[in-house]
Amino acid sequence: MPPENTFPSHWNRTPFQTYLLDAFSIFVPAGEQFIVEAAEAASTGLAGGDELRGAVERFVSEEKSHQTAHRLYNRRLGDQGYEVEKFERRILADLASFQQRLSVSERLCMAGAFEHVTSVVSKAVLGSRHWLCPEDQSRQARLWRWHSAEEIAHSHVTVDLMASCRVRYGPRVGLYLLVSAVMLGDVVRHVVHFYRVDRRCARVTTAAFWHSAVMFCACACGSLAHIAVDWCRYLLPLKRHPAGRGGSERAMAGRRGTP
Repeated sequence: MPPENTFPSHWNRTPFQTYLLDAFSIFVPAGEQFIVEAAEAASTGLAGGDELRGAVERFVSEEKSHQTAHRLYNRRLGDQGYEVEKFERRILADLASFQQRLSVSERLCMAGAFEHVTSVVSKAVLGSRHWLCPEDQSRQARLWRWHSAEEIAHSHVTVDLMASCRVRYGPRVGLYLLVSAVMLGDVVRHVVHFYRVDRRCARVTTAAFWHSAVMFCACACGSLAHIAVDWCRYLLPLKRHPAGRGGSERAMAGRRGTP
């Protein structure tokens, strides 16, 4: 990330589009740690030569890289006056509570839910100029392209783990609905906070914020419809992906480059 004095407030074309991706970044450090621990705990019974075990190890390595990049990203958001640390502490506390109360299988279901939602958003980031402008070559935009490509490429890992562990449909879907609702509520909370801070600091006007929000909703209708369809796919029965698919997708992600 660039130094604080060159970190633009609205790097993603408009205030709302910038706030939206910045809001998701706040989840990443704590969320990725929860996912990593859940995947590692669920994979302990896999044989050393199992292809899925190797996929989990690569998955964990990639998720830790995302954590590192977004910790720095979030620190720069804090430099702009946003109360990022407060939100991060709240997310950490909530996830710690779930970790203590849920079984290994239930934590895996929750990790799978996080991964699917993240993959759905990642497809929108890479596939729609209304989420992230393809011409944008800022450091933040490159980070999101790299992160999104890897999320899509390894999104099958938690699905394969859940299939291998024979998780039940009820807990898997119930925790998915819970995770989706919590993430949506937190994104709204973060976006509102960014707007209020920027309005107080005269970095955005009320009219400019609402205009950018309305234009996003109007122009991104197709993208939002695809998101709804992709979101619903998680409600289908589990199906383990064929061997080799993850590797080809990772290769595609690698060709997209890193930030």
